[in-house]
Amino acid sequence: MSEATLYMKHKGDDLLIVSLYVDDLLITSGNAKLVEEFKREMMQIFEMTDLGVMTYFLGMEIKQLEDEVFICQKKYAKEILKKFHMEDCKAMATPMNQKESLSKEDGTDRVEEDYFRSLIGCLMYLTTSRPDILFSEFSHGALRSRKL
Repeated sequence: MSEATLYMKHKGDDLLIVSLYVDDLLITSGNAKLVEEFKREMMQIFEMTDLGVMTYFLGMEIKQLEDEVFICQKKYAKEILKKFHMEDCKAMATPMNQKESLSKEDGTDRVEEDYFRSLIGCLMYLTTSRPDILFSEFSHGALRSRKL
């Protein structure tokens, strides 16, 4: 089962795009009048609050200038580090020893399953929108060399 989350309305040459996520609506158009008209119509039917220009959505910070839009996840990444008590960790180009041998019975304490799933979920969401951090530097080099 799936539900539509992206809606488009054509009015002459203008296009209104509405993205729905749970109880949030993102509305955009090249025509400000069309956006205001849509918001007014929605507020007559539903109890809504206009939050103005988008600045933060689904872990992404959005900075809008006159002709540019910048998106970053610095705040979300910092929240992940804080949540998992890793704020003071050192940055590494290759986050894991390439020759590490992993074993189920390596003598270390078992990891709490919910904690691990939460960490993996946070990292999966972060890397979905940031493919540049999905692989270590070593992996990028190995992938590049195979293409040649």
